[in-house]
Amino acid sequence: MIFTHQVRDPAGIHARPAALLSIALSKIGARVKITHQTRTADPRSVIQMLSLGALHGSELQVEVQGTPEQALAVQQEFETHL
Repeated sequence: MIFTHQVRDPAGIHARPAALLSIALSKIGARVKITHQTRTADPRSVIQMLSLGALHGSELQVEVQGTPEQALAVQQEFETHL
């Protein structure tokens, strides 16, 4: 499943929400890849997420490899944390 997510946090992607998202995704167990413009990151890595340089309003493309339930859980975590 592929979905887009717009960063809603006024500070963009920064350490605290990236860490919370990383922890949540580790528990879900699906393989996830985030793309912002030409950069790609594994959201289990806070450093990789920060390196995307995504600011408030940035569009992220999120690719999830897993069950439909896992994909929905990943989408909900993005809505919660970013």
